[in-house]
Amino acid sequence: MKANTPGSSAKRRVRLHKGAAALTHAMFVLAIVLAVVKNEAPQAASPDARMTSAIRPEQAQVESRIELPARAPREQATLAPETDAPQPVMSENPAVEDQQMEEQQLAQAKPKPKAAPALPATPPPASSAAAPAPANAETSARNARLLDRLVAAYPDFLQSHDGVSVIWRDGARMVFDDGKQKSFEERLISADLEDAFEPLYPIGPMLDDPQPNFDPGRARNEAFFKKMYGDCKKKGEVQKTLVNVAWLAKNGGKPVKITSVNGVAQKLQQVSDELDALPKEFVKYLQPVAGTFNCRDISRTDRSSAHGYGISIDINAKYGDYWQWGKPKPGGAYAYRNQIPWDIAAIFEKHGFIWGAKWHHFDTMHFEYRPELIAAPDTAAGQFDASVPMPEKQPRNLN
Repeated sequence: MKANTPGSSAKRRVRLHKGAAALTHAMFVLAIVLAVVKNEAPQAASPDARMTSAIRPEQAQVESRIELPARAPREQATLAPETDAPQPVMSENPAVEDQQMEEQQLAQAKPKPKAAPALPATPPPASSAAAPAPANAETSARNARLLDRLVAAYPDFLQSHDGVSVIWRDGARMVFDDGKQKSFEERLISADLEDAFEPLYPIGPMLDDPQPNFDPGRARNEAFFKKMYGDCKKKGEVQKTLVNVAWLAKNGGKPVKITSVNGVAQKLQQVSDELDALPKEFVKYLQPVAGTFNCRDISRTDRSSAHGYGISIDINAKYGDYWQWGKPKPGGAYAYRNQIPWDIAAIFEKHGFIWGAKWHHFDTMHFEYRPELIAAPDTAAGQFDASVPMPEKQPRNLN
């Protein structure tokens, strides 16, 4: 038996190292071969997939006909899109992750059901400020009659009406009645066209003192009058229409200026000619004239005076009375007074002028051209349709 020598021991260790290296190399080669074989072999369906296919065969058939989009690299598939919607959680297991990606791609590839068409939205109710409230049949008929009078009174400017609005010859429209219930003060401050007829102006001699807040025609729609006669505060729109009228020429009167629009100057000349024919005792009430055109507001208000349109005349102020000139009675009311004879007022009314003595807030020397309030011509009968017929009695005058 040979003894172990240092040389033999060293050789044995070398052989052992070479054998271990060869074994390690063989195992590495085997691992590579196994990996290649595994990748080339078809993957078996997972138990969950087999169960799904068994339970939903029709879905499997549909999915088999759907061409899946190319699979994105795994690194990109894990990136969430920039959106606020919650994103699906992907598994860290590559095999499970691949299955989840396939299911998502199938869901995206399936045709989506069409959404039901949206029903048209119910339009919101119209604002009450956009249009006047609908009137009942009685109010509509009344408004139509008053609109007839309005259009007939100003044929140079007004063409027609549609029962709701007056139609100007330039095509403009103005709503006649805004449908609002107004107090006496509100009618004066924000009058529509209908408010001028509330209350109706009484034709004929006065039998009694006007009742409280009975001021027919005192409410004026400023937009209407400014469109027709102009605004005296804007580059002399009214001033350029003024002409001279020979006032009471037979009794030494002086010419007065009045607008020629709507034939007002012509009408006032006819009034003057008839007044000139009255007995001399009436002249003192008629001259000197207190004023015609005057570009100003109504006393103690910011509303335009009728004098600013050139359609008014104030006769002799010495015999005129105005509600703000006297002292109020207990309770705040003013005592009514009038010194102007009806004979004078009757001639003015005949030619389309209303009289301020018929107002509770009286202005007895004041006359203004408002033919729509006096009457409207009836073309069939050739007559005038008075708004309120008055009984035949002697005129009431407080001298």
